[in-house]
Amino acid sequence: MFKHIKLLIVISIITQACNHQNMEITILNIKKIENLPSGSGIVKSGDLYYAIGDDTPLLYSLDKDFNIIAKTPLLDSVNFTGERMLKSTKPDFESLEMVSENELIVFGSGSKSPERNVFARIFLKDSLRIEKYDVSELYSNLKNLTVLQDSELNIEATAISNKQIYLFNRKKNVVITFEYEALIRFIKGE
Repeated sequence: MFKHIKLLIVISIITQACNHQNMEITILNIKKIENLPSGSGIVKSGDLYYAIGDDTPLLYSLDKDFNIIAKTPLLDSVNFTGERMLKSTKPDFESLEMVSENELIVFGSGSKSPERNVFARIFLKDSLRIEKYDVSELYSNLKNLTVLQDSELNIEATAISNKQIYLFNRKKNVVITFEYEALIRFIKGE
């Protein structure tokens, strides 16, 4: 059964734990994952983990021991040689979230247009199916929000809870909330 700790619960636990001066953390295991140039997000579904990186156009599938078993292109990229993409052309995938056991979502940060104005829905059932969208219109609307004046858009994380999606913007520490299905309709142009 899929288990997922929501970011808001984690923040609450961290906040409470930080109030204890004698808190200790023990690292149980360290594993370097070869051929994964960076790690921005990871989720678990069934026996597999899925990971993204900010300087790679790939979705990495990993087994329970964190060995890469598949690499799936999220973008067509001529600037990717299997190592890292150039900073000027990278999609800057910073957020990976699990909507359901069958659906993952990935957002580009939006910090540079059009390279980072990417949204992908990944459906896991039977075989991976990916829907890719240019979210320039969405990001343009977000950049025009009063709260982001004199700042920049830079989505660093997402969370889903109670049919709401939360986009965590790095600059000014802004959290933007939408009803998930309404966001999908907007992205699809419906």
